[in-house]
Amino acid sequence: MPFNNLYNFSTALTELRLRLGNRPVGGDATDAQASVTRYSQWLDLAQARIAGCLIECPDIEVVGFPMTTVEGQSEYGLLEILPPATNIVGIKGVRNNGAADTSDSSDLFKMRRFPWTEYRSLSQQAPGPPMRWARWGYTLAFDPMPNNVYNLLIDYRRLPYQGTTEIPVIFQEDWLHLAESFGWQALMKTDRSQMAMSRISANLQMMLNQELDQQQWESNFDTDQTIAPWGFDSLYTVG
Repeated sequence: MPFNNLYNFSTALTELRLRLGNRPVGGDATDAQASVTRYSQWLDLAQARIAGCLIECPDIEVVGFPMTTVEGQSEYGLLEILPPATNIVGIKGVRNNGAADTSDSSDLFKMRRFPWTEYRSLSQQAPGPPMRWARWGYTLAFDPMPNNVYNLLIDYRRLPYQGTTEIPVIFQEDWLHLAESFGWQALMKTDRSQMAMSRISANLQMMLNQELDQQQWESNFDTDQTIAPWGFDSLYTVG
């Protein structure tokens, strides 16, 4: 967690309670812990929603996550590899770091993303160094089928940890507005919920209203299948 946070999770929780009138929301007015839990859930949900937007969030970016292939195996469960790659919002890129039995760094190259439907349509795969990747949920697949043990590096965005502030300072006020909106909505105060939502910055508000699924999110970092500005690819290509 960065040291220059405007709100840590505890102070954000206090601020959210004040904005919602410091009212008990746990169902039982005498159960203070139930209220704290519910306020915390709104903060966690709001932070997760923002993490799914196309904004810079350095604290939840995983760079160079290591993965090793198995000879003759094309599909891998991201929850089953060691260490597991959990809570993925989207993969930004995959790099092949070369065969494990060689130290030649020139083997490092950016792998191309291709559609899962295309992978499923393959009747057979040629063996060789994996050059393309496709994902469906927590299953990652490669083509060609690895003919050796290869070291891969994966860059991806994960979901924020619950009970921790992990989004940048410049978005933390918007984070509270969104959590407040969720709270008022749960309390059946639609007008107040909409008012809180309207205080979110326009660009972020637009992204929140257009939730991206896995494929849509990842396609924004895919210069192989999309039209992107000149020079964009250099951000994700190893020189």
